[in-house]
Amino acid sequence: MVIEMKKITSLSVDPKQKFSLTIPGYSALEIRLEFKPQQYGWFLKATWGTWGIDNERVVFSPNLLWQWKDTLPFGIGIWGPDILDPFAVDAWTTGWEFYLLDDTDKATIEAYYVRP
Repeated sequence: MVIEMKKITSLSVDPKQKFSLTIPGYSALEIRLEFKPQQYGWFLKATWGTWGIDNERVVFSPNLLWQWKDTLPFGIGIWGPDILDPFAVDAWTTGWEFYLLDDTDKATIEAYYVRP
């Protein structure tokens, strides 16, 4: 399986991070990530036009936004060094990776991971 995903490399150990992702041909995706030490985890707020999610736990996932795969032209992939979820504030600097998926990436991942 070959996937040409866009890896987000600007993530740090800052417990509150905000950034925009460019989606070619569309408006930008606004992302906020927050680490909540009481929950041992990262949480995502994302807005794109009128669509949005708030307080979604970030977990190991080929496409964290899979439930919206038919309405969004993008996805978010979360991969890490193990099958646990990113539970530490330094997760993004110790092997966890955050990817922006385009339609081609989403289709490839779905064909590989989702079995009929």
